[in-house]
Amino acid sequence: MSLKFLIGLFKKSFETYLKNPYIVVPSIFLWVFIIILSEISEKLNYIFQNTFLLSSWLVIFSILILLIISFFFSGLIGMCFLSINRKSNFRDFLKYSRKFWLKNFIVIITILMGINIIRYTAHNLGIIIGQFLALDATGLFFILYLGGIIGFLIFFSFSSVYLISYDFSILKSIKKSFSLVKSNYIETLIILTLYFVISQILEKNIFRLGVEIINAFFIVPYFAVLLVRFVYGIEGK
Repeated sequence: MSLKFLIGLFKKSFETYLKNPYIVVPSIFLWVFIIILSEISEKLNYIFQNTFLLSSWLVIFSILILLIISFFFSGLIGMCFLSINRKSNFRDFLKYSRKFWLKNFIVIITILMGINIIRYTAHNLGIIIGQFLALDATGLFFILYLGGIIGFLIFFSFSSVYLISYDFSILKSIKKSFSLVKSNYIETLIILTLYFVISQILEKNIFRLGVEIINAFFIVPYFAVLLVRFVYGIEGK
């Protein structure tokens, strides 16, 4: 895949973003809901006085956040897919959110499990190798963790896109994502690295509320369009 394709992808994704203002709605709603839940959680933390209640609420809160993320991202990806050929609307958001929230939740849980496994493995290997070779365990952890992300977890990048855009099963969506990344690894790495770099620049140079607003109104919906258009360009439909 050529550099010309990537440049065209970024350009067309931006055009799609501008022509479909409704695609910012899911990320804005997600931002608002997370703020509300966070406020509720903070108040409950003061109410609950024992470890069991606090731990139970932490589990419930985490599940609620993931369910909300799954619901809104299902609608966002569906809207992005439809917006390639026509303007999407709020009804499209509700249609895709209701249909795919549970399956997408399972995909998200799978990815989070992968992250935790990689973190746990990198942590322990970092300590073992560090002690054996008298090296800095923190530096080794970072290298091993990053290696696990770009060497394995990156292959899950388009699972939700396939699941929602093409109505594939969870397993087939993951397999298709692995196949796409395998054939277009450098391009996928460039896109995800760019997202990470932009996020880091924003976080280090803009106040928190400003970063959240930019993410909700532009970064999240734009990169959602970008990932969906990337898959669409490969699949051709």
